[in-house]
Amino acid sequence: MAEQRTKLAILGWGTGREDVPFDDDSFEIWQLNPRDVAIKGKAGRCDAWFQLHKREWIPEETIDYLKTVSVPVLTFDQIDEIPTNVQFPWWLLLERFPKSLFTSSIAWMLAYALFQGIWKEIHLFGMPLKIGTEYQNQRPAVESFMMFGMAIGLNMVAHPPTELFQPKALYGFEEEPISDTKALLLDRLEHKCALFSQRLSALLLYVDDDHIMEVFLDNPLAAELASGCNPEINRREKKLAVVAALKARKRERMKRYEFARA
Repeated sequence: MAEQRTKLAILGWGTGREDVPFDDDSFEIWQLNPRDVAIKGKAGRCDAWFQLHKREWIPEETIDYLKTVSVPVLTFDQIDEIPTNVQFPWWLLLERFPKSLFTSSIAWMLAYALFQGIWKEIHLFGMPLKIGTEYQNQRPAVESFMMFGMAIGLNMVAHPPTELFQPKALYGFEEEPISDTKALLLDRLEHKCALFSQRLSALLLYVDDDHIMEVFLDNPLAAELASGCNPEINRREKKLAVVAALKARKRERMKRYEFARA
């Protein structure tokens, strides 16, 4: 009888999968949401697949692939056409952990691993969690489940590249550096401000071109900018009002940008 594994690797689809210990049989490997690379047979070893979405949200090509695998396939709903399907016990996890923490498939999988109570080590690979909903909603929940594991003595490891548990400044002692994520967001904001400024400058070049301004004044943006104007004003006054509103909007965007950089 094979010895029960006590090390678990949970895999995302981000950068860092090249470090997964596929050849180390002491690890059990869980993967989620098979993609094209999995369907093409390039996902590496997998001891259990997790497809944690309602049945109607799962693409048919994914179902077709999961019909062919020989390992357990855990899903929210019982899917009889998948021979190795096992219903994921989501209701039991909701009894044990706060609902607000279930913001991703990874969160569900971590909760399930903790619920099983058989693992001594849980390793995460391919989970940068740097931007967008991954950063705002998913990362705090994943860190919470990892802290639950740490609290009961498990070795919880997030392999790089990842934003999980990255060292920040020690409050009261160190200045907080601008993170890569914040720097990226600032770059995007700066680009948007520059683009807006360019468009405004181009528009202002044609303030006295009656044909171009006539076309612009019929644009929905112009209508929005002039929404506070007296509907009886003439086109020239409306044009001046629109230009003033555009300049005010530019100033406001620059204020936001300077505030974000502070």
